[in-house]
Amino acid sequence: HGATLGADRHGESGKAYSFDGDDDLISIESDSIDLFGSKQESTISLWLAIDDSKIGEILSKGSHAGQKYLAITSDNGKLQLSLYNLQQKIMYSIFSKENVHEAINWNHIVFVRGETGKVFLNGVDVTDYDKSTNAGWSYDYSSILTDGITIGARRFDGRHENYFAGTLDDIRIYDRAITEAEVAELYQLEKPEEPVIDLTKGLVAYYPFNGNANDESGNGNDGEVNGAKFSIDRNSENNKSALFDGASQSIIIKSSE
Repeated sequence: HGATLGADRHGESGKAYSFDGDDDLISIESDSIDLFGSKQESTISLWLAIDDSKIGEILSKGSHAGQKYLAITSDNGKLQLSLYNLQQKIMYSIFSKENVHEAINWNHIVFVRGETGKVFLNGVDVTDYDKSTNAGWSYDYSSILTDGITIGARRFDGRHENYFAGTLDDIRIYDRAITEAEVAELYQLEKPEEPVIDLTKGLVAYYPFNGNANDESGNGNDGEVNGAKFSIDRNSENNKSALFDGASQSIIIKSSE
């Protein structure tokens, strides 16, 4: 419903969905995901890049009109998962600390529901344990979450609201609480590759002092040792640095005209 395919965190086009924050959403009407029962562990993992800091629902299930819902929310740099039943006045919630993520940048978010809920950002636990509550851990939320899943907004009395502005990718839902080690492994598996930097480009001379004063750049600007000794370097390796007495020792590099 309006969401458009765009570039993912790897820069590949057509590999993530973008939401405009006005009326875009993805609806999964006939889902059979019943993972929020009494003392039922589960995990939701996703990648997101937020366009602005306004409040928006990343993923929801149920209806806010009846105050019976699951909601994963982004609000001004803070993240929250809530399971709520107003009639029973029961809430299970996982809050992140304030300002844990910035707009525009891609981040990996993992909510782990257990007796103690946790939220991870890029493999790191950022849970605000003081604000989070497991008061509804024993409550069967699956029995009241009758509507399907909405990605990018939440349902309210036959319509939608709290639209999300940003890009989402690789949403995973598990029927178990994955471990902290698995969260870190998942982040390493899915994170963008570091750009390859060519540090040889424009290199005119390079002297690692590996027992000599040779130029290892390949440009032939070798040095002539004048009394200097070769010694232990910063990595405690012998003959990998040049030692000077401050009096008469030097290495002379002649002109390469």
